[in-house]
Parts: sequence; structure tokens; C-alpha cells
Amino acid sequence: MKKRRSPRPEAEKHLAASPPQDWLDPSWETWWGSKGWRERLQAALRAAQQRMEALRYDEALEALGPWLTPSSSYLEALVWMANLLSQRGECEEAEVLYRFVLFWKPKDPFATAEYTLFLLEHGQSREAAMLCCEALEEYPDSSDLWEALGRILLEQERFQEALEALKEAQRLEPSWGEIYALQAFCYSSLAQEEKAYRAWRKALMLAPENLSLRWQYGLWLYEQGRIEEALPYLLEVLEIQPQTVGTEGIYFVAECYRTLGRFEEARNLLRSFGLDEDE
Repeated sequence: MKKRRSPRPEAEKHLAASPPQDWLDPSWETWWGSKGWRERLQAALRAAQQRMEALRYDEALEALGPWLTPSSSYLEALVWMANLLSQRGECEEAEVLYRFVLFWKPKDPFATAEYTLFLLEHGQSREAAMLCCEALEEYPDSSDLWEALGRILLEQERFQEALEALKEAQRLEPSWGEIYALQAFCYSSLAQEEKAYRAWRKALMLAPENLSLRWQYGLWLYEQGRIEEALPYLLEVLEIQPQTVGTEGIYFVAECYRTLGRFEEARNLLRSFGLDEDE
């Protein structure tokens, strides 16, 4: 499953230039390409990196200043900007921002959690785990850090330990739906399917508009052989944001129809997207 978290609703006020809030929103590509944001931000990041290398940290912050909202949470704004860069594939620039924030606020729970997930996505699970555990020693009540640790352990296939970390995150932040979805993956990996199902239902109840979770739940139902139940969730995401799941996702949903013997619906689906049935 995708490791990067979706932004919490309150993140909007921390993001410079108001890009779209949902990572699945295709209009974020439009935002990125408009008004020269990309080129301007990259220039600011290059200037900041040069000044950081020269240990001129105040000047580095000044270089990034235009990208920050007039908020006291300017470092959090940089973390969200780093997340956006990472999602866009601008990984070197993203790492500059993560490291910059952690220089100013070492072991900051939110910044550390996001940076560890960045490391995890790039195959550095050992480094991510070490960084996360060190921060937890100082901030044991951070739901961000416990969630990040749960994701790391899940990636390492240490499912019972991951579940324990995620339950701690849930205790600290019981209204965050993605934590329950992660627990569902753990339960399923431990062959506790009924508990997995209950965790999924809780996740969807808490985050009814999270399309990523709805697609993942549809995939989980498919893996359970519950294809008839999976289809409405898969089709919902496909109808709202087909570019998110891409051609592969469209063919997958068509294959679900075929598995159920609904061949005409499979053909109609592919035709509606201008796709060849034989591919």
C-alpha cells in the first residue's frame, strides 16, 4: 500500500500558494505547472542548500521565506512542502527541506515522522526505524511517530509489532481513519480477517471521502474473493478520479466484471475509456 500519508485537514493553512490538498487530486499538476512555481521553488531550494552547506542557516531560512505562510508553524509548512515535492518525484529537493526542518527542531515529532516515511519509501527502513525510535524516546505521546513506526514495522513484515504501535497511535489520535486501515493490513497479514474487516469499516467511517482508502478497501475485498462487494468501491474511485488509478486500474475493474461473468459490462467500461478489450 502507499506509505505516504494524506494531509490532515488542518494542513491547508500551512501550505504556501494553496496547492490542492488531496494527493489524488489531478489539479495539483496544474498548480505545479502554473505561474512558474516549480522553477521558483527549485531556485529557492538551491539557494537554501548552498547556504546550509556554508552553515549560514539564517540565510537559508531567508531564502525559503517567500514560500512560507505568515504562520508561527512555518517549519510545519516546510514539511508539507517537502511532502508535496516527494509526491511529485522531486526527492533531492524534498530531502533538503526535511533536513532543514530537523536541524532547527531536532526530533520534532511531525517532521521526524514524515521524514522517516520518506526514508522508508526510498528503501532505507533501518535508518527510518532508528530515527523514529530515537524521537519516540523524547516524544512518547506523539501519534505521528507511533503511526510512522507502525508503517515501518508493517513494511518489515513484523505484523504483530506493527499492530501494537498502531494501537498506540490510535489511542493518542482515535479519529484518524488511516490508522485503522493500517491495522486492517496487519490483521489480514495475521490471518485475522474478521478483525481486519472491522478495522476497515472503522477507517471508512472516519474518512468517508478518502478515495485512496476506498480503493484500497476494494482491493482488500477482491483479495478476499468478495468481488461483488469490491466493485462498488472500485467503480466509485474510477468514476471520480480515473486518472488516479490509470489504465491498469481500469483493466483491473474490467477483469472483476469478467470474473463475475458480466462480460458486456466489462466491454462497456473499457469502451467508455477508449481502451482496447484485447490488451
